[in-house]
Amino acid sequence: MSKQKKVLFADYIRATATIGVVCIHAAALYFLQTFGSESWHFINALDGLCRYAVPLFFMLSGMFHINNPKYCWKDFLKKGAKLFLLYMLWQLVYVFVADKPFTIKSLIAPHYHLWFLPVIALMYALTPLFTQWVKKINTITIYIAISFLIGSYALYSNLVIKNISIFSVVGCASYYIMGYLLHQNLVKQNWLDKSKHKLNKYLAIGVTIACWLATAAGTWLLSKGKSVPSEVLYAYAMPNVMLGTMALFSLFSQLETSFTKGLHKPLSSLSNLSFGVYLIHPIFIACCYNTPILASYPIIKCLLTIVVSLLVSWILSWLISKVPYLSKIILK
Repeated sequence: MSKQKKVLFADYIRATATIGVVCIHAAALYFLQTFGSESWHFINALDGLCRYAVPLFFMLSGMFHINNPKYCWKDFLKKGAKLFLLYMLWQLVYVFVADKPFTIKSLIAPHYHLWFLPVIALMYALTPLFTQWVKKINTITIYIAISFLIGSYALYSNLVIKNISIFSVVGCASYYIMGYLLHQNLVKQNWLDKSKHKLNKYLAIGVTIACWLATAAGTWLLSKGKSVPSEVLYAYAMPNVMLGTMALFSLFSQLETSFTKGLHKPLSSLSNLSFGVYLIHPIFIACCYNTPILASYPIIKCLLTIVVSLLVSWILSWLISKVPYLSKIILK
């Protein structure tokens, strides 16, 4: 894959994953509220469709950082330290927004979306070790099998420390490493050469759709007869999420430039501002959710919450990006 195409491919993944994260956080508010009604099936399908979002971020980061001679261990420590400082800054912001008391516990316990920052900081710190490890792995198949076993064991063992589950950390590390291995495998096997593998794109589409249907239908079946819906199949370490994410990652790598030509500018913009949208969007999701308008129409309200939160966060991130020093502190 050429450097230019790799950058475009990364932009499309990052932008799509950003939209997915906003969808997950908006749908989560209606997931319990609508349970038992017809509206819940739509919310469940939407939530299940977007399970790929966070794993794609980890895969993309691993693809660019693992075994990259451009970075040394000092660079990764600097990245990790900066993310930790951003984490503390935005924890203060959300403690203030939520009108919580300023205590050590409120500052340490992550806001529901900020858990990503300390975990990705840990991935950066461990990248030199991951780099040495991937050099010893001969096939991605072995690694995928190990990831399934470790992730499933940690999930069902229900190991939790400080509100951050062990299976989440293990699962994210698996995706981080898998992003590098899968991309290398796609290039090595010439999956990206459409003249040699015309069916690969359709295979990736088929697996992606099958995993989404398995997630949505499986969640419905596991939730039948219960007072609260099951979220077992939503876990990132589950095979349905992992396989679907890998298929979607492969699909994006095969997209033709002509297919996304008209979408390149907005997707590139959203990609460049994705970190800002990630940090800011929960504020606007909460504002939309707490508005009594359309309370009787949860599907419409959920979709409007997604659109409004995404657009306002996108615009605000763009405005902040125009302020040099502020953008470096808050968004980068």
